[in-house]
Amino acid sequence: MTTRPSVVKARCTAVALILAVCAIPAIGRGEEAPPGPAHGAALEGTVDRIEGDLAVVDLGALDGIERGDRVTLYQVVKGKRVAIGEARVVRVADEECRVGLRRLAKGAVRPGDLVVAVPTGWAETGDADAAKSPAALPPSSPPPPPPAARAPEVPAPPPARPAQALPRVAHDPLSRTVEGTPLQVSLVVIADPPLAGATLFYRAGRTRDFAEIAMEHTGDAGWTATVPGREVRDGTVSYYVRGTDPDGRNVVVFAGPRQPWKVAVDSRGATTGGPRAGIIGTFEWQEMYLQHPNTDTFWRAELGFEYKVRRGAFHAIRAGFGAVEGVGGESDLVEADAYFQRPHRAVSYAWVEPVFHFGRYVRWTPRVMLGGVATYSGDPIGDQPLYERGEIIGGASSLLEFGPEDTFSIGLKGSFLVPIGTELAIITTIQTGHGFQMGLSVGTSSYPMHADWAGQVMLMGGWHGLEWLSLDVKVGVNVRSTRHAGLGGGLGLSFWW
Repeated sequence: MTTRPSVVKARCTAVALILAVCAIPAIGRGEEAPPGPAHGAALEGTVDRIEGDLAVVDLGALDGIERGDRVTLYQVVKGKRVAIGEARVVRVADEECRVGLRRLAKGAVRPGDLVVAVPTGWAETGDADAAKSPAALPPSSPPPPPPAARAPEVPAPPPARPAQALPRVAHDPLSRTVEGTPLQVSLVVIADPPLAGATLFYRAGRTRDFAEIAMEHTGDAGWTATVPGREVRDGTVSYYVRGTDPDGRNVVVFAGPRQPWKVAVDSRGATTGGPRAGIIGTFEWQEMYLQHPNTDTFWRAELGFEYKVRRGAFHAIRAGFGAVEGVGGESDLVEADAYFQRPHRAVSYAWVEPVFHFGRYVRWTPRVMLGGVATYSGDPIGDQPLYERGEIIGGASSLLEFGPEDTFSIGLKGSFLVPIGTELAIITTIQTGHGFQMGLSVGTSSYPMHADWAGQVMLMGGWHGLEWLSLDVKVGVNVRSTRHAGLGGGLGLSFWW
């Protein structure tokens, strides 16, 4: 009876050991957790356009794209994606980004290609909370055997695209036109494949945005469009032309938005065809000694006729009559009020000047003057003028201008009229739009008696807004010394038909 409890006790101990050994693996398996799944999300967009070595894509900061993100570009061929290559985002806006293409073959990426992007941080994001959930535990069944090793798949290179040669364009662009005149743009474009459409982009004056007009197809390869006359204004009209091929891709045809072709708009009708005639009148008054008026002063008036020929370099011919009257002399005598020693002269003369245009940037206007002069002075006793015999006098002048007349020009002017005096000046003129122009003249003059020299600074303004009317004014100062100075001005008026 004493041995039975010992046998029972031994059997219970053996059963407990067996159960403990079997429970250890089960406990280990219950503590294992599967790794969290990768995010795997991505954005897809398309190439909107190509700007040099950048591709503009319709994905931006609002979609989560950041500068430096890597994207993959694909060409879609028969509904299948064929990888072109990888690139990085170099610029980001709210709704679009720009991708650098320098490492890809030139022309490999075109508008419409597919772009797949994984924004920064998406690939590293894990579902840590899913790993802690009991529902995420995998079944306790043993994992399936690994699949047989296979050779890695190498993506096939994209099929070679046919080279898109730039089209050959025949176009004779205008350089100048007249304000209010419709501007017609016509081109002949030879492209392979032929263009499916063409668009004219234009802007007038200082307008920043380009307007667009669909061009009409004429003949086999001709394209034409017309800018309305109401848009031809404000000094210049700029334009360029873009086309599309049968696949809807953009094709460079003529110029571009950064360097468009510019047409100067002449508000005065200077480029209209056929000869024109006009009458020119000018009047000028200069006071050299404002402290003692009418002791050193002169006035000048001219009336002339102009006929524009426009035959080669010979642009126009002008002729007319002029008159100068003044009183003055050496500064010391004028300031001493020695009237009888201050000669008084009156001159009348005829003048003629041709106008030459050497292209758009150089103009030359020489002049020849011929007339008579009468000189008289005051009588210190009887206060009566003493006249001297008149004599034949002559003179000449030359004006050489550089720069486009419809925008900016600088001129060098020199003239002399015996025995009145000599004038030298540098003249600059700027067209400010709407027919207005401004200018500055800086020079020196010995008028009216060919004695002491005076410095002259003149501000000039004009309005040439009508084809048949021009108006010019000028005002300035004359300085012979710190004590001897005065004011001056002038007016010019022209009528055309």
